[in-house]
Amino acid sequence: MVERVRFTAGMVSRFRCDARKQQDIVRDTGASGLGWRATRSGVKAYIFEARLNGKTLRITIGDVRDWPIDGPAGNNKTARAEARRLKTLTDSGIDPREQAAERRDKAETKRAEATRREVTVADAWDERSTPRSRWLDIPT
Repeated sequence: MVERVRFTAGMVSRFRCDARKQQDIVRDTGASGLGWRATRSGVKAYIFEARLNGKTLRITIGDVRDWPIDGPAGNNKTARAEARRLKTLTDSGIDPREQAAERRDKAETKRAEATRREVTVADAWDERSTPRSRWLDIPT
């Protein structure tokens, strides 16, 4: 059975994986879906786990050294705040992994479009008008 406790920074830093297991997972009582996973090798990360469309969804939020569990009011860069954001998405039927992939695709398209705009006809002409021997790096 998975243990459920109210996470504190000290508790997270002291937690170790049982040597007989590959990984241990502990769930937080302060934010639905939030947990932390510790592996036998000592790696610890916050995770978010929920059910979406009848399947279990597990997302790694980040390393416990990089994400504080709590912070000042209004700080959205904490593990609890991120778990709450992910829970809101999954409760709405949105897969956060797909949303992140769409954001990455959109950013890549934007970068490619900016690069396309930077290339001018003069750049293309200079490239084409270069003597063929130099263009192919063939010694003359």
